[in-house]
Parts: sequence; structure tokens; C-alpha cells
Amino acid sequence: MTEHLSQLIQEGKFNSAIKLCEEKINNSNLEDRVHFSAEKNLIEKYYKDFISNSIGETYLPLVDTKSRTGRILKIKSTLINDNHNDVFVKDEWKVNAINIVQEFMNNYIKKEIPELLILEWDFSEVVCGVKKYSYLKNNYDIQGSSYILPLVLSLVSLLIEEKLSEDICFTGDIEKINNKYFLKKVDGIDIKQKIINEELPFIKDFIYPEISIELTEIIKKIFSITLDKILKSPFVKRYILLEKNSAQSKYGSHKIISIKINGSISKDDFIKLPEYLYTNINYFKDEGNGVIIDGRAPISVYSMITSFPEIINSLPNFLAVNYTSTQNVKDDLSKTAIVIRTSQAGTSQLKPGQILNYKII
Repeated sequence: MTEHLSQLIQEGKFNSAIKLCEEKINNSNLEDRVHFSAEKNLIEKYYKDFISNSIGETYLPLVDTKSRTGRILKIKSTLINDNHNDVFVKDEWKVNAINIVQEFMNNYIKKEIPELLILEWDFSEVVCGVKKYSYLKNNYDIQGSSYILPLVLSLVSLLIEEKLSEDICFTGDIEKINNKYFLKKVDGIDIKQKIINEELPFIKDFIYPEISIELTEIIKKIFSITLDKILKSPFVKRYILLEKNSAQSKYGSHKIISIKINGSISKDDFIKLPEYLYTNINYFKDEGNGVIIDGRAPISVYSMITSFPEIINSLPNFLAVNYTSTQNVKDDLSKTAIVIRTSQAGTSQLKPGQILNYKII
């Protein structure tokens, strides 16, 4: 392998190295053609390996401040228990990125999936840094802050276990303004664009902040964040979730709200609950046939719910709470609730304290 070819590979300039091999193949004697054909095949394997993203990986376009030339590395976020030996760990990156991702996700969930409240995230097993390759020059002295956007996106990729597309590339800083995160301009865009065009010509979208763009816009564009993906995330430790279904009793059909609690509710969590419950107040409003609250929430949660005038004033019928009954349940009605509030107008069929047998339908 020639010195020039070796240097191109070490710098991650695989496409340029492949083109150089093709020139040599077309303009050399038989022996050199055989040699450079073999070199080309090897470089193409390196290239295919480099441009293939796994979950938590994305490109990192950089500018060498001394030579004013570009290069491309890969960022990787993974878990300690997974294969992380190929990561040059950057602990100083991790703290900043996790703070951004955690606060962003809390705000995103509050707006887009309000029925969910994350009580505790756990990022203790996360490893972040530059992905190492045996054939690349181990130069990870990275200056500036343009790594922040691709690193945050790699963490979101790991959080929801959704791979980032290989045909998108990112660069940019992130700043917080009025409790929202925005992309912040960085230098060297022209040089990064040039190296991307040369070495990653298949890139369809190079995303960088020309103007102040909210981080939410970018994440919505490239990811599909769903309730199911969040609940399955390895970073979600404890949460509360509200689900709306229907129930049947001898009095008819009723709206049933299930309060699902994964883990316990700590003393510090209770301060979050009034706003969370009020945001979801329509879940608990009586639409005419009564509301049953199902689940195993602490009694203080029910007290909060019944403290909202909007809920009490909405009761044309009743509000009941599930409890474990020792009595025999008849007619295949497998659950029991106790009525805790009824219509102030006296229009309810039931009375406070009355037992209600029901089943979820």
C-alpha cells in the first residue's frame, strides 16, 4: 500500500482512496492492477463498515483547525453491558448530552404524550464517545462544540432504540432559551460540506443550524417517538401512565381510567403530580355514565383528583375507585369499586360508599 493511500485510509477518506485505486488500476501494468484491485476490495470493506450505522451511531464531521481540512468520524452511544470496547469514551461529553436529552424528553412527553409522566430516568450505564476503528488514525482530540447535536441525537437513538439513517449527517451546538433547546451555529460548515460531498456522496441531508431552529423540529423529522418505544427504553426506571378504557356494570357502561405505576412513588415525586393530573383532567371528567379509576395508586393521588373543582362539577353521575374486595363477585364482573363522589345535582344512580362490581370491556 502506497503512503498516500495509507494516509487517506487513516484519515477516513475511503471514497478518495477507492478513486485513487481505480486510477491506478486503469493506468498501471498488470502486476499493479492486481495489487490495487486487492487494495480497492479491502478499502471497500472498510468503507462499508464505516458507513453502516447501528443504534446509537451517527457521523461526526470535523474541521482540522491547523490545516483547515475536513475529516469524518463516528459518534457512538451505547450501554456498558453491550459492546463498548470500540468507544473512545468522552465522559465530559456524556454529562452535558444526558442533561439535554433528559430535560428535552420530559418536555417533549409533557407536550406530545401527556398521559405519561417519567418519575425517574437512569443513564448510569451509558457510554458515549468516538467510535474506534483499527484502520483509522487514533486522533480524538476534538475541539469546539459541533459534536453536541450529533451526540444528543445518538443518545435519542439509543433511548428509543431507533437507528439513525446513514444518509443524514449533522453538526451543531445546542443552547437553552426560555426552557427550550435550540440549535446553535458552529464554524466550518463549508469545509464540512466539502468533505461530506467527497467522502459521503450518498448523504441526502446535511443538517446544520443556519438559523435558530428548535431541537424538537429536528427530532420529529428524523425519529418516530412513540409511547411504546419510551416505555421499552432501558433508561426509563419509574413512570406513571394513564389509560382510558370502558367498563360494564349492571348500571351500564362507564369510562374507566387505569393508573399504571411502574415502580414506587417517592416523596419527591408528589410535587410533580398535581400538574400532571391537571394536565390530564379530561381523563377524569364524567361524560354521563360515571367514571371508575382503576389501578393501585396511593390514596393521596385520589385525594388530588377529587380536589379539582372541574372534575367534581363535571359529575352528572359518579366517580368510583377500584379496591380489592373480599366479597364474592357475581355475574362474571371481576372487579370492585367504591363510589367516592356523586352528582351534586342528585342525578346519580349511586350513592357515596356504594359498592360497584364491574369488568373492563
